[in-house]
Amino acid sequence: MKKFVFGLFTLFLSMYVNAYEVKDVCIKYQVKGNADTIPHWSQGYKVQANIIDGQELSQKTRCYTCYDPLDKYVVVFWGDGQATVIDTDSPFLSLYTEGRDQQGRIWEVSDSPVCM
Repeated sequence: MKKFVFGLFTLFLSMYVNAYEVKDVCIKYQVKGNADTIPHWSQGYKVQANIIDGQELSQKTRCYTCYDPLDKYVVVFWGDGQATVIDTDSPFLSLYTEGRDQQGRIWEVSDSPVCM
């Protein structure tokens, strides 16, 4: 019984030790329209993103009040030390997930193999 409980605990712990993944996603940002137009989506960008939960992101950045521990975050590194951190307000990603970056811009993140 002790071995079973220890094995179950180890399995549970291993799920949270490496709580992020790197995957190819399609992202778009919302372009705000002027008074005569409605908001629309930018072109899609096929990028490699780090999908990470808020608790782990807080630990990695040592900012324990910056991220919601229950949310998933999509982190995209653009080069030149620039990154976009998108809060999905959700504990998981779906086919099309919306979120906001730290400047308030709305993004759509997609797992779809098609990126337009």
